[in-house]
Amino acid sequence: MDRRILRSLDPPFLSTTKRLTVSKCGHSRPAEVEKCPVFRILSLTNNLHTLILTKCHNLPFILALNPKRNSSRLVLCPNLEEIVLYIKSRDQFHIKYLISMAKNRASRRTRFTSITIVGLGKLVPGMSFTLALGV
Repeated sequence: MDRRILRSLDPPFLSTTKRLTVSKCGHSRPAEVEKCPVFRILSLTNNLHTLILTKCHNLPFILALNPKRNSSRLVLCPNLEEIVLYIKSRDQFHIKYLISMAKNRASRRTRFTSITIVGLGKLVPGMSFTLALGV
């Protein structure tokens, strides 16, 4: 996905978006989380409840959503309740970072109801799961 598409989204549109699906977003993450285009886009989505990532590099999204990973300790997407990750390869499976992000958000009173990982069947046959994280 061309980063210009993410940058071109209108901030008022993003501020009212409740469900966002991102597909084929791939880029390397900069050393500072705040300089990543993902961080800048997610900082505009205050009403976001569901984030779905398909064929994406998931780590920039996971790090951007972790308040301990940015210098200002901002909790992006404070209303975010659910993340769905469609993964096809081991390099998209970042369970350590997902758990850390969920814990750090919970410590700031912004909890997920679930993180669903779909597509593990190719990595671990017969496996796909949802982390139930509480309401």
